[in-house]
Amino acid sequence: KITWTNTGKLKWPIDRWFNTFMSFKKMLEKDFKKGLEKLKKVVEAGPKREMPVVKPEKMELPDQLIFSIMHEVVRNAEIGEKIGQSYGAILKVIETTKAIPKQEPPLCLYYSHNRVTTRMRPGLVVQGCVALKGDVECFPIKGGEVLRFTYLGGYANLESTYDAIDIYLEENKIHKRESYTWESYVSDPGTEPDSTKWMTYIYVPVK
Repeated sequence: KITWTNTGKLKWPIDRWFNTFMSFKKMLEKDFKKGLEKLKKVVEAGPKREMPVVKPEKMELPDQLIFSIMHEVVRNAEIGEKIGQSYGAILKVIETTKAIPKQEPPLCLYYSHNRVTTRMRPGLVVQGCVALKGDVECFPIKGGEVLRFTYLGGYANLESTYDAIDIYLEENKIHKRESYTWESYVSDPGTEPDSTKWMTYIYVPVK
């Protein structure tokens, strides 16, 4: 899906008078059409990317509490390192506060993502909150209906799965309930060297 827009300010009075008698829309439509036709040819001539097939499981999850660290801006090349550092810091806090962790895989909430940076919150599930200081905070994940997508493979190839999820949600007119989705890392790369066997659950809270 391509959205092409043109915005700008019309200076008073000449530009606005001009727009009254001459339609900027009609003048720009020809250029838009030529540009989109050229873009279409370039895209169709490029390598074909196969979109993975996604088949979610619908389920109800209870409320969860996580010890987490919010990262407003992380460079995509540093995501793995930041997540690892966050888990290390959270584990230290769990040990010093005597908090009780649940036997659940580590996870990470993702709020936004572009080609350069990501906004995210790595966390570990705990049984209850305690008073915390510093970067680690107790954050509630609201329970409710979710779609769980299963991904097998290395983390570098997750992006095409997210593209397929977005298409699935749009085609089925499904709306997200929260500003985040989250990944649950079922497999431990430290004990499973074969990345093709790494299992990740992707949870999408839905209305």
